[in-house]
Amino acid sequence: MRKILIVVCVSILCLSGGCCFLSSNCVSSSGLDRDFERFISLRKKLSEERNERRIKNIEFAIAEYYFKINDFVDARLAFEDYKKNRLADLHILLANCYLYKIAQTAGQAQITEDLKKEIFNKQFVLLFDRYKSIKYKSLLGSQYEILYFVDKIDVFLNGDVFVQIVP
Repeated sequence: MRKILIVVCVSILCLSGGCCFLSSNCVSSSGLDRDFERFISLRKKLSEERNERRIKNIEFAIAEYYFKINDFVDARLAFEDYKKNRLADLHILLANCYLYKIAQTAGQAQITEDLKKEIFNKQFVLLFDRYKSIKYKSLLGSQYEILYFVDKIDVFLNGDVFVQIVP
């Protein structure tokens, strides 16, 4: 009887999340756990922030977090909302790249084509030999490098190819 009571207590404790060392679902304090803490902190800061530049960075990081946890529905909504009432800039390009990746993953060919047009619609003069590089570090700590080539755009996320877009 005593063994059954111990097993029941341990089971209840694990199911309630209080027994992390016995659970395979437990995430260490690095990685997604840290990102979740940042996400919660950013959501709180967003309601208090008045500086437009900081608001833009916070909103981008929130959308980025949704993508990172594979919540593509909320990520798509957040990136689309992010693009509203903003001038074209680096963040808009990255938002479009995320939307492109989401549409590509979902097999939405028409949306990927529309996003390609939007990305390459912006006329820019290429004043470089091979490519132009732009780097950005998000509030979640993600390192982006965007390489503009004459015939394509490559986006790297933390050193790995995130997306390559060809007109």
